[in-house]
Amino acid sequence: ILETVARLAYAEERPEAGLPPGENPFGADHPYRRFSIISMGKLGGYELNYSSDIDILYICRIDDRGDEYRFYTYLARRITNHLSSPSEEGALYRVDLRLRPDGENGPLVISIGDHLGYLQLRARPWEKQALLKARFSAGNTDIADEFIDNCNRILFGPVGGLDDISEIHTMRDRAVRGLPGRERESNIKLMWGGIRDIEFIAQALELVHGKARRDVRSRNTLETLERLRHFGLLEDDVWRSLSDSYRLLRTVEHRLQLIENVQTHTVPTSDADLEILGGRVARSALERIDASHFRTELGKAISTVRDLFTSFFKGSPSGEIPLILSLPAGE
Repeated sequence: ILETVARLAYAEERPEAGLPPGENPFGADHPYRRFSIISMGKLGGYELNYSSDIDILYICRIDDRGDEYRFYTYLARRITNHLSSPSEEGALYRVDLRLRPDGENGPLVISIGDHLGYLQLRARPWEKQALLKARFSAGNTDIADEFIDNCNRILFGPVGGLDDISEIHTMRDRAVRGLPGRERESNIKLMWGGIRDIEFIAQALELVHGKARRDVRSRNTLETLERLRHFGLLEDDVWRSLSDSYRLLRTVEHRLQLIENVQTHTVPTSDADLEILGGRVARSALERIDASHFRTELGKAISTVRDLFTSFFKGSPSGEIPLILSLPAGE
């Protein structure tokens, strides 16, 4: 979809720039070809929800801010508009561009050289960590390959990466404490013991072991855990607990979003709503999940992830007790 939209947008911008036609505007022989779209976040990891926005970066290989760069900026705006504007059949995606250097205050299109300098001099730890999921989605593949090679050198090279994984725990704690009180207890994505904890464990292990062993690197959370287990870097029982919990929590997240057709991560509190949610989760492909035991299984998963996260980072997360653990267990 991104590739199709990018080509359509290019065809619309081309006449104004006086560019010749071409079937592949991002091919090696086409002018103004030095442009690419990088997917980040869940899109980069092949993990989109039913109601996900998409995190993307617009990049180019160009050193000046002349006509070609201005063309790429117009092109990026048009692509964003086509992806996110409502039509008679709805919109394609909500587009989030805030993962670019300096966020909303940064240029819409970033050159590869400027991005590398930003990573080396000013990028915060969470910005580097987010690059673990970066992948090519549209445009010129050579530009994307160079960009991703730069990211890997920063992440897994001798300097510039996240050598102290305690930074990840600090970022995690800050994210939880920034939530409203009830969300700390019921947000299946961000609560202690939730989806984000599993992602952070997988990413921290990838950063630690990915320097010496490229084979453990992956953009996908479940695949990262499997690779770590395969190479003896994660015990079988820990791998199984994290993987099973991740599948359950992500299934809960999907069903929550299907019920209301909105981007939500909040587990309901009423018996009626929990019964509906449990029934929807029980009809998934998960093993050992029965509607009558949904609360119990969900509580076990959250407790297991909390314990593993605390054990791995050797720290103590905040004392909030997830709401699901304080509710009466199912029969």
